[in-house]
Formats: sequence, structure tokens, C-alpha cells
Amino acid sequence: MGARWTKDDLAQHLAKRQVGQTVQGGLRPRKYRNQPITVDGITFDSKKEANRWHELKLEQMAHNISELRHHEPTFSLQAGDEHVEIARYEPDFSYKRNGELLVIEDVKSSATRTPMYRLKKKWMEAQYGIVIQEV
Repeated sequence: MGARWTKDDLAQHLAKRQVGQTVQGGLRPRKYRNQPITVDGITFDSKKEANRWHELKLEQMAHNISELRHHEPTFSLQAGDEHVEIARYEPDFSYKRNGELLVIEDVKSSATRTPMYRLKKKWMEAQYGIVIQEV
């Protein structure tokens, strides 16, 4: 039988496995190899997301879109007759086109199109009638 872990050993091991660290104490690459970046005082999950923000800001300055938001609004994904919240969906970007059409965008790579994301995408369309645009 293998060695048993004490509560303190387990807590120490889990603390060392926080994102960005290895058990040896050095930096560990992020799950999807993305590089967080801060632009306009906003921290984006990746350079690709920050570039999309810049493109959308230019569109807003040209009055092609309005009400540009990052990681807002958050949608409650519900199920059953009692509308129990099962999950939440937070888009990368939302904005209005032509003054009224709400557009929801998510910056995605093939690696981040996880089964959970694909489920939430279908759920958003079924519950809210919103088709998430992937960039």
C-alpha cells in the first residue's frame, strides 16, 4: 500500500499547483498557452482577445457599433419548469449593431472550443435566441 498523505501534505501540494506554478516552484505554462495582456486598463486572457478589443474600439469610434462591453453581461443558463440556474455564460464581448441588435462574441481557438463551451453556445441559442459569433 502506498504512503498516505496528511492533511498538511495535501494542502501544501494543492497550494503549489496553483495556476502559474509547478510543484518545483517555477512557472508553469497556462492551460491553453495564452499570454494575458493589459490594454486600456483591461486585462485580456490573450493577445488575440486584446487585438479584437482594439478592432471593436475602432468600429465604435466609427459609429458602426455602440455599447461595447468586455465580459458583460453574464447570462444565467436555466433548466426545468422552475427555471433553476444550472450554469452561467460570460461572453468576451457584447455590443449593439444598428442601435438595437445585440451581438455576443467569443474569441476562440480550436483548443478553447471545449465540449462545455459548445454546450453553453447551444444553450444560449435555445434559451435566449442569441447566436454567439466566434472570432
